[in-house]
Amino acid sequence: MNAIVIKSILKKLIILLLWSCMPQLLIGQWVGGTQNERAVGFVQGANQLYFLANTRSYGAGSEDFWLLKYNENMQRVFQTNWGFLHYDLATDILYSSDDHFLVCGYSWDAPGGRTSIVVNKYNKEGDLVWTSYFGGYHNDVSFAIKETLDGSYLITGIDRGYGSLGAVFLVKIDKDGLQRWSRYYDSPHKDIGMDLAICKDSSLLILASTNAFVGQIANSSEYLSPDAADLMLIKTDPNGEEQWRRKYGGSGHDFAQKIISDGKDYFYVIGSSMDNSYGSFDMILQKFDINGGLIWRKNYGGLGYEYGNNIDINEAGELLLSGTSSSFSNDENPDIYLVKTDSSGQMLWQKTYGGSASDYGKDAQFMSDGNLIVMGSSTSGDANGLDLYIVKTNAAGNIIQHIEAPLLPNNLGLEAFPNPTHAYVRFKYKGPKGQSKAEFILYDSKGSLIQSNTLTDIQQIIPFKKSLSKGVYLYAVKLDDEFYAGKIIIN
Repeated sequence: MNAIVIKSILKKLIILLLWSCMPQLLIGQWVGGTQNERAVGFVQGANQLYFLANTRSYGAGSEDFWLLKYNENMQRVFQTNWGFLHYDLATDILYSSDDHFLVCGYSWDAPGGRTSIVVNKYNKEGDLVWTSYFGGYHNDVSFAIKETLDGSYLITGIDRGYGSLGAVFLVKIDKDGLQRWSRYYDSPHKDIGMDLAICKDSSLLILASTNAFVGQIANSSEYLSPDAADLMLIKTDPNGEEQWRRKYGGSGHDFAQKIISDGKDYFYVIGSSMDNSYGSFDMILQKFDINGGLIWRKNYGGLGYEYGNNIDINEAGELLLSGTSSSFSNDENPDIYLVKTDSSGQMLWQKTYGGSASDYGKDAQFMSDGNLIVMGSSTSGDANGLDLYIVKTNAAGNIIQHIEAPLLPNNLGLEAFPNPTHAYVRFKYKGPKGQSKAEFILYDSKGSLIQSNTLTDIQQIIPFKKSLSKGVYLYAVKLDDEFYAGKIIIN
């Protein structure tokens, strides 16, 4: 039985037997069910981590919001989902100053004739406080939510009802989800509000993609447009009244994703570009002043393609860029791609993460302890499509911890000893001698399969097939309809 089949079968069987009937982890950094889970992003708050994804495995419809809370030890605290019969897609998450967190997205089953903007507010325990809807008549889609200095919230995206192709919108809502105002920024092109930043004087910078095509809201004809996509900055006053707009880009496509402030009214933008590219697309990083002046632009990548999706900044002014790369993979599949730079965009290091299949980077952030959290979507976990991929690394980008796998109830009466051990482990479990066969599977801390063995007796020694480095390893044992997952320490 090959490694992919073993992982797939074991994961399905364990999920069926979980006492809570909730999705859980089998292999450390991969989490998901029998269908696709796509990463959106995460936030930090009160020493907790809140991960946001879209799920097809759990919930009421085709796709639903999926929220997972983990503590600082990467152990799950709770999970919840939200949605209806048809698709509900989350696009951004925010931890608010009143110790709540907000999720924005769009929903087909919301009020109105087409997709509506939806904003959910949750308390720290994952209880839904309120839901607000906006639009709903012209396939409206939100992409970002930010908190203002007065505790209100701003949402941006695209409203297909404005202009011939769709306009950037900006909506302000109060802390109770009530709309205060809305603004629209039109042009002859299809313009999408991707993100926004708040300046020191409370004025706003909206980051948009113009003449752009993004994911599920793209039409097939837009990929063949003779006009290139560009990124655009729109400057407004605190009430959203436009002051100026500027476009940036070359003859090839330039896509905007996220904008972040350095706290001194300079701004960094991450995206992807075909201009000055090492390959088909590069990850790009650009620095702007508050007047929209381009200070510098950097490209990162290789001979394949690189897409930039997110950006974070630490107190030292260092930048963490996350996305996807096909250039530095050991095979033909893309990997999660991380680049750390100084404040001038000079690369300090670059890393790739993932397994033997396709892996897509979505978010990475600096932690208060100096470590990093990396989040993406991956088909490397099993044979059932996309799972979430989440790991913690040190400041140099080396993996030091993964999401904890829950220990299942030990219904087998299983004993594993010695533990800690070095070269072998002895198993003892319930059952008449020679009556049943059990399957033993061992993984390393990165989720890679090390070995599998058949246990043919109620007591049996399993020697390790190769010398194992010191550390914690995960194992699972299946006997008829009983399962157990545990840890082995190698010293």
